[in-house]
Amino acid sequence: MHHWRSSREIERLADIGVTEPITHSEWAAPIVCVRKANGKMRVCADFSTGLNKALDDYEYSIPIPEDIFAWLNGGTMLSQIDFFDAYIQVELTDEAKEVVVINTHKANRLMRWANMLIGYDFDIEYIKNDSFGQADGLSRLIQRHPLTQEDCVIASFEVDVKQMSADAVQRLPVSDESIRKQTGKRVVLRKLRSFTDSGRWPKVVEGA
Repeated sequence: MHHWRSSREIERLADIGVTEPITHSEWAAPIVCVRKANGKMRVCADFSTGLNKALDDYEYSIPIPEDIFAWLNGGTMLSQIDFFDAYIQVELTDEAKEVVVINTHKANRLMRWANMLIGYDFDIEYIKNDSFGQADGLSRLIQRHPLTQEDCVIASFEVDVKQMSADAVQRLPVSDESIRKQTGKRVVLRKLRSFTDSGRWPKVVEGA
């Protein structure tokens, strides 16, 4: 049964254009078939057999919660992106296709990934972080979110945001209670609160 399910999945990927047969390749990795919770089979490539060590390692430090909330500052809406078979929704470059080659038991042939976003026409552009701060912050939150509905949901992180916000507040050197007390004691802070509550800000503040 396991062999039959994996064969059907390999055929499906080839039929929809996710993989394509080739006759020669300098790279080839074995496949690993994983049975999902819904009974379907997922075909993965085991690139730990050699390809991973041959690739250049580009390290990127994970942003701290304080930086993430700074990027999200000013945002009023969060979106949830739904994809079916989300892990095959990224098109590969011709150079990448040369190395993501797998051996299959379907005859004596090699298959390589040729992932595409079916039904969409798009171009990939590089944009600096300071030009799309909120989108950049959201995309990195997705990377840390545990996938619970692997067939459709790839970006649901509302709980993560709330938990990270609570953790960040707890690490602050001051509490809301101490801020309230100091606001009542200091003239400048009392004026600042008055301006904030009324929405009217003077151009010049006497004694400031």
